[in-house]
Amino acid sequence: MAISWDALREIPLFVHAGPIAVLARDEELSAMKIPIQLQALIVRDPLELHVWDEAVAKREYGGHAIASLFPHASRRGIEAEWVVAWQEARETAADAIRLASDEEHVEAMEDRAAKINAAPKKKISVSTPGGKGPASKPRTLKNNVGPILGATVVPGSDPKPAPPPVKPKLHDTPPPTKPFDPG
Repeated sequence: MAISWDALREIPLFVHAGPIAVLARDEELSAMKIPIQLQALIVRDPLELHVWDEAVAKREYGGHAIASLFPHASRRGIEAEWVVAWQEARETAADAIRLASDEEHVEAMEDRAAKINAAPKKKISVSTPGGKGPASKPRTLKNNVGPILGATVVPGSDPKPAPPPVKPKLHDTPPPTKPFDPG
């Protein structure tokens, strides 16, 4: 099978949290379908790439699956380029995603701040909380607080990237063995 780069761009990529479970049939092994788990799988109809998240960047799995879509003479180079592309992508910090709703939220907050700033400055009266009844004394602000003089929008900062996972260290000596008691 030979495919163009434009057609490759259109193939859906499904990244799975674990190996991909499939039923395979091989008449030499069994007349029944055999359950197996794959690291990567190309489905031909409809054309889809399924890959385990731990295998997507490996040459022998994700790279081989993609390369199988191209002419035989170019497959080895495509496998290698696939691995390099994934390595470079992992080394590059991802940009924060900005949604249109984020901009709308910022504009709404700025509008609220502008209304507060434009409103006449006066003391705020606080009513009795609901359900307390008339026996409760109305609440008032402390005298030294005074009116609200203005409002500003302070946007938060982007979250810090998570630190890379710590790999367990190997030990130089084997763990102590328990003494054997024949009984």
